[in-house]
Amino acid sequence: MGSSSNRLYFGDNLSVLSEQQLKRYKYEADNSTYKAENLTAPRYSPTRTVEWRRVYPGAHRQWRFSIDELERLYAEGCILLRRDGLPRKDGLQEYLFEADAPALQDIWTDVGFGRTSDERLGFQTQKPEALLERVINASSNEGDVGLDPFCGCGTAVAVAERLNRSWIGIDITHLAVSLMRGRRLARRRRIQGSTATSTSLTTARARRSGSSCRSRAGTSTAA
Repeated sequence: MGSSSNRLYFGDNLSVLSEQQLKRYKYEADNSTYKAENLTAPRYSPTRTVEWRRVYPGAHRQWRFSIDELERLYAEGCILLRRDGLPRKDGLQEYLFEADAPALQDIWTDVGFGRTSDERLGFQTQKPEALLERVINASSNEGDVGLDPFCGCGTAVAVAERLNRSWIGIDITHLAVSLMRGRRLARRRRIQGSTATSTSLTTARARRSGSSCRSRAGTSTAA
């Protein structure tokens, strides 16, 4: 990808939680998903291997936080309680939307598509759109220009257009050109269909709203 300046760009905000990590967020509260983490850690500490709110961290263990910090977390409702009302040693609430996912490494195994995926166009070297989306987001900003000199079935240019990047796609085979043209036309039809559906829904809501207002007005007048 290229930009209007001569400076190289690499997005440092690409991170992802593994499927195994996501499975740990299995509780819900206030329309948010969270996991319960351990409040204790190994090793003895003269200041943290102490009883707190009638709960002891355990032999050769300590609280992960200072007593003052435990009190703050407790006061803010961030610590789950047992049935008897005492704090759970594994009761630290950590919400998914606050999670700091690890930065992506060189090997990506979390992106792919199945053999029967609707994305597949029959092109032998086709890549998943999610993969190209990650690459483009990591290497460009909106308005930048992307060049794919061997664009095949056009996944890179299709994703670049969807992400508001300009693009240049080059390929010599008629199959590739045909697939790219069909892909762009299909996207244009989807956008037009989405716009038409949105307009129809807005009109229908307006009609229902007007009818409902008239009904209420009529009832009020009759009363």
